[in-house]
Amino acid sequence: MKINVVEKEVKQAHDVFIGFDVGMEALDFYTEIDKGDSIVTVADKIRNRTAKIEEALVKLRELANPGTRLVVVCEPSGGYECKLLRTARRLGMETRRVNPESVNKLKMAANNDTGKTDPIDARLIHEVAVKWKTLSANGLPPLYRELALLHKAYNDETNALARVRNHIHDTLKELFCDLTMKPKSVYSKTGRAVMESYGFNPWRIMEGGRKRFVTTIKSKVRIRSMDVLVHIWDDACQSTLNGLSESERARLAGRLAVLWSDFLKLEARKSDLKREMTDIYLFLPEAAKLRPLRGVSEFEKARIVAETGPLENFKSYRQILKFAGLNIIENDSGKRVGEKRMSKKGRVPLRAAISQAATRQTAKGGMFREYHAEKVAGGMEKGKSLAACARRLVKIIFGVWKSTAAFSENRLFRCESECMGRKAVGF
Repeated sequence: MKINVVEKEVKQAHDVFIGFDVGMEALDFYTEIDKGDSIVTVADKIRNRTAKIEEALVKLRELANPGTRLVVVCEPSGGYECKLLRTARRLGMETRRVNPESVNKLKMAANNDTGKTDPIDARLIHEVAVKWKTLSANGLPPLYRELALLHKAYNDETNALARVRNHIHDTLKELFCDLTMKPKSVYSKTGRAVMESYGFNPWRIMEGGRKRFVTTIKSKVRIRSMDVLVHIWDDACQSTLNGLSESERARLAGRLAVLWSDFLKLEARKSDLKREMTDIYLFLPEAAKLRPLRGVSEFEKARIVAETGPLENFKSYRQILKFAGLNIIENDSGKRVGEKRMSKKGRVPLRAAISQAATRQTAKGGMFREYHAEKVAGGMEKGKSLAACARRLVKIIFGVWKSTAAFSENRLFRCESECMGRKAVGF
């Protein structure tokens, strides 16, 4: 018999939960107020404007019993809920969020219907908040909020940079059709020198002859092997046979120059955001506690903390795993044993930051190099092994945060006797 003692979520008897279904232009809300001998239900639809939200919340506070705590509850709605939550906190009310999946499944259980209307959703959000778990939405402290905003901007610039790089390669396929250089090598020192000097235009490369091309590139970067320049020259010779007209070449070259300029600007902005995030992170308590964890860079730690917020809000590393969507879901029933998989239902940016940091630790000299190699050698798929490394990194970070002992990479997931070279004593 397995017996667990679980701490209950504190819900005071005199709490009044107000369920809001949030839209871009309007808000539907529903609440129930206990008047002793009767229950008063309140439902309405208001515009999603700060003044209208404040007016409705003030009226609801007047309707509630004296000393009652009002709790505003809503689903994550792509940022459209921010005005509601900020206004509620400014008026001294508590704010909470509910899991949209819980609301959707309750809809089917309560109504035996998959139909959707905003008033029904508001009532269901209220019911989920009263009977089941809610998530905190009380906002972050100023420095954490600033770090989160910078990380969002960093991710936006990363996505924009990826789109620009795709356009660059599409243009190169037209202008320099026989280029055999690997895509990532276009952004190496040699590739940048070719772009700066010739705009990756094969006709311009051919104009001055091979000797001048080699001399020009060597004057800008240190070339370890001439094979790279020989390949570029040979590719240019073949590409000029493609038969593009002068006007087509000019259009493609101009387009490539604009895209390259955008690439350099985005790269510079990413570098600035990275520096700003690291500077802010160093002022947070997590920076001092996690500094001994040398394998993970300060910027990687900053990215993780930007998404988690204060680590003191988490009671165990399992909560962080769920928050990131890195928790494992089982699919067993009776004699059937289904495949275990990652839920992927948490914060995507947090999961990406953790996974990228863990993947870098599987390289030579990384914390997880041996662990990852053992998993793959044992028959585990590479993707699943990397997911296991990401989960292990979360456990390490939370353990270092909670521990008062000095961090030692040799002590990771090893008992003290094994670490000290002693045999464990059996009883």
